[in-house]
Amino acid sequence: MPEVERAVVVGIADDQADAVLLVAAAIAAQFEAKLICVTVDPERYAARDDQGNLNYWPIDPDAIDDPAEREAADAELRAHLAELLDPLGVGWSIRLTAGDPSAGLAHVAAEVSALMIVIGTSPRTLIRSAREFFSGSIAAHLTHRQPRPVLVVPLNPVLDGTLPWSGPE
Repeated sequence: MPEVERAVVVGIADDQADAVLLVAAAIAAQFEAKLICVTVDPERYAARDDQGNLNYWPIDPDAIDDPAEREAADAELRAHLAELLDPLGVGWSIRLTAGDPSAGLAHVAAEVSALMIVIGTSPRTLIRSAREFFSGSIAAHLTHRQPRPVLVVPLNPVLDGTLPWSGPE
């Protein structure tokens, strides 16, 4: 029976601090696992073409979809990940997917039989707070809708006892 490669899945986003990647890389190293960096574009959806190839299409039919721009962004992301992760000696790869972030992370984690999923807390913005109010957080979705452990890396912990959603007392 062939040995299954161990993997840790980490969710990455444009506005995410590198600390999440560094924590995930340290965990992957500890478990002698490969780090799979997953970015999920919620403004696109996945669909197979007539040949069975998986393509990602913008949800907004009027969106400008420039392949050269996408390739440049992908290359920039790969370069950033290489600069950050290669010196650590952890094997890593990147997976691009589309749709709901929690579903995308869970799908990749199931596909590779990941040991765990690592995500970071989100910066508090009005838009993000409204989105989480109506649809729930990615962490909540992951912890309730798939079987793997989820590690949430706190990026801006509140140390004075107040919480971001608490109003004045």
